[in-house]
Amino acid sequence: MPFGFPPESMFTFTGIPNDLVIVSCRGRVEAAAATLCRLRELAGCEDDEHLEIVISHAESKTNKQQEYDRIAKGLIERNAVADLKQIEEEASGYELDVLKLEISASEARQKALQEEVFKRGSEYGRLLQEFERLEGSEESALQAQRAEDALAKIRPAVARYLRLRIASEVLHRAIEAFREKHQGPVLSRASETFSRLTLGDHSGLTTGFGDDDRPVLVTIRRNGEQVAVEGLSDGTRDQLYLALRLAAIEHHVETVAPCPVILDDILINSDDARASAALHVIGELAKHTQVLFFTHHRRLAELGGKAGAQLIELDSVATPTA
Repeated sequence: MPFGFPPESMFTFTGIPNDLVIVSCRGRVEAAAATLCRLRELAGCEDDEHLEIVISHAESKTNKQQEYDRIAKGLIERNAVADLKQIEEEASGYELDVLKLEISASEARQKALQEEVFKRGSEYGRLLQEFERLEGSEESALQAQRAEDALAKIRPAVARYLRLRIASEVLHRAIEAFREKHQGPVLSRASETFSRLTLGDHSGLTTGFGDDDRPVLVTIRRNGEQVAVEGLSDGTRDQLYLALRLAAIEHHVETVAPCPVILDDILINSDDARASAALHVIGELAKHTQVLFFTHHRRLAELGGKAGAQLIELDSVATPTA
């Protein structure tokens, strides 16, 4: 018998008789049994063993849900996107094998970068020590003095270069202003004629400077773009040369004396519109001097007639007898 008490005098340490304790325990057991029965009914279990399996599955599901929530929170924090569904859709577009390869490559790259950082850090420390050593040495002071001496020698040359560079720019602008203001009459007339010959595709002519700083002739497109002679098509180049020749002839006629002008099939590379424009310009020249235009193209003869030219069929001219 416990603690040596006689049976008729056994009590619990709480001071409550054993019969009352048994009754209380039975009540608790019956309440627990009722609760267990209710749980089986709610879970749809036939017996306690089935209920334990259901409870185990529920605990596993709860653990998995908690793990899912933890992973989802981490994904949202890393991607800075609040919509977990969007993250899942983007992740589903990647293949697992590809991701593993990318992760492996990224890890290798990270390791290489870490090694490079460590290497650069070591190199920086070595250079810093070398710098500190040189900074306090006589060699450093000597090199600094040499640098100051070199700088003192360079300063006058730099100042002279700047003066010459500014003077060159001022001179260039002065030449440009003079050229624009005092452009020759031949170039002015050629510029106007060239615009007419190209039907306004080019607004005129001007002069520029080539790679050797020598003046060169350039054309000006309708949009203001400047084009060198080498950049023109064959037909446009022919019209440029024609404009220059006609301008020179007009200037000679005006300043010296009239002279006969003979032109032989100079418009074979021009279409009807530009050929007609050229014939009208030549017709204006014919008002001041005699112009003979030879062609074996019937279409040019017709365009010349429309421009006011007098047509002469050479085949119909009688050959003089001896």
